[in-house]
Amino acid sequence: MWPPVASGVTRLGVRVRGPPLRRCVRLVPQDGDMGGFFAALIRKVKPLRGPSPTSEGVSTAMKAPGASAIVPRAMAIGGLVGGVPRPPLEHRYVPAPEEVLDALTREWGGGGGGDAMREMCACLFTRSTSCRRVTYLSPGIKKMCVDAIGAERLKCVWSGVRVWEKRDDVRGGGGGGGGGGGGGAFPYRLTKEGAVVLARHAGDARRLLMPVRDVKQLLRDLGADVPLKAFTPAVANAARAMTPGSVLCELKKVGGGSDDACPPLAVELTPEGTLRVEWRYRKGLEGAPKAAAAAILRKLDANSRDGGY
Repeated sequence: MWPPVASGVTRLGVRVRGPPLRRCVRLVPQDGDMGGFFAALIRKVKPLRGPSPTSEGVSTAMKAPGASAIVPRAMAIGGLVGGVPRPPLEHRYVPAPEEVLDALTREWGGGGGGDAMREMCACLFTRSTSCRRVTYLSPGIKKMCVDAIGAERLKCVWSGVRVWEKRDDVRGGGGGGGGGGGGGAFPYRLTKEGAVVLARHAGDARRLLMPVRDVKQLLRDLGADVPLKAFTPAVANAARAMTPGSVLCELKKVGGGSDDACPPLAVELTPEGTLRVEWRYRKGLEGAPKAAAAAILRKLDANSRDGGY
């Protein structure tokens, strides 16, 4: 659980044998709102035995005795895992439908972000035929786990960042209610973790730069509907010019631009003219959003005391 600070020697001076575990990471469930993991970065120091993989070689391997009779049907329904066919899209990331990508580009590419959104769309994937969730895979992961030769045989349990989810199919609870996409809101809701990724690609049409006072107002009333009149006039007027739906909010830096003291926030603009921070969580982690908001508020307060704002 607590690896040696030096190779083979514990903090108490006891010598132990084994690899240098200080180069590994143990992730306990409460650190990232997830299951526990033991992570190690492994470097390949020499080529694997055998010839380098080619498309012809992969085709030959998949037509080997015992698999040839099942290949055509298996490839049609989702590929092979150990020579056994799997259900459609199981453990597979497939490109999001063109109509969904076009809608996301229109919604978030306004205000000078069209080219960046189209670049992002090349890395957007889904795992269901109904496209309930849209996940962003970095170009490197996409190259190795999606585009590489034989990638269809890879069992990818989890990858990427979930950026959007359908309003009529949101799993788990959330502060402040919410529900479906009524009032003409865009059918996809921006997620908390997706806001950080989207901030690098979206235009300014659905982006709000907020002073620290307004950001604190949102986070103190986490999950509650805050009327626009409670914000500074510039922010309130900019919000009134937007249609209902998800909005990307960033902390405004003194002198222009955004401030890193607070990550980009996914905020809901309601048809009634209110703003609401609506962070989703898994069952059993009801306190996680409040803890995250409290941590950001403490950092903002510390910066205020130090004269940063």
